[in-house]
Amino acid sequence: MGTLLSVRDLWRSFGGLAVTQGVSLDLEAGSQEAIIGPNGAGKSTFFNLLTGYHRPTSGSIVFDGVEVSHMPPHRIVRRGMSRAFQVANIFVRMTVFENVRCAVQAHMGRTLDLFGNAESQGTERSREILEMCSLADKAETEASSLAQGDRKKLELALALASDPKLLLLDEPTAGMSLEETHETMKVVDGLNRTLGITVLFTEHDMSVVFNHARRITVLHRGKIVAQGLPDEIRNNEYAQEIYFGEKS
Repeated sequence: MGTLLSVRDLWRSFGGLAVTQGVSLDLEAGSQEAIIGPNGAGKSTFFNLLTGYHRPTSGSIVFDGVEVSHMPPHRIVRRGMSRAFQVANIFVRMTVFENVRCAVQAHMGRTLDLFGNAESQGTERSREILEMCSLADKAETEASSLAQGDRKKLELALALASDPKLLLLDEPTAGMSLEETHETMKVVDGLNRTLGITVLFTEHDMSVVFNHARRITVLHRGKIVAQGLPDEIRNNEYAQEIYFGEKS
């Protein structure tokens, strides 16, 4: 389906510290991939660079054929790259449906529509997104009362409100039970396989990584040290040593 994201020789320094060092990565449209690495490896900084929250010191980020390295976050979102954060960013005093509808209205640019009822805008799309994320039965539930798994699904729903081509997920199963993890990744797999949304995620749970990523990149101290299929990474001696803490 072609390359959706192409990162070349990406560097980011804070003061004298190089946090991202010469990272190059290609992501094919329709793929589902993971980036792993120990704490401090540079995963969050890399996601921040992709989404415009940090600007690279040098290097390029080409998304869907357009250089986005120096675009602000809202323009990158408009081009089709959306991110769900490790800590759910939701309005806890609003219902699940109201949260999603606000996000949909914001994307549609109709939150301040003077020629229509803002509350009625995007209702159909909001309900479609709730169905996609297995949240339809929680539509009228106040977000503050959601279990951790459903909060993460709501964060996914908010990310989908912008109709992304690429979905970046930062620790999508953090703090979840086994059942919640299974349900959340079932939703993620459906978005990827059924809707064709490209997914790139970070994750510390190796069972999630090896069961759901079709390709894995290992970061260590800001550098890519291994890339490949799950079995290749599982058997990579360097990856075992620096990430899994063992040698074969």
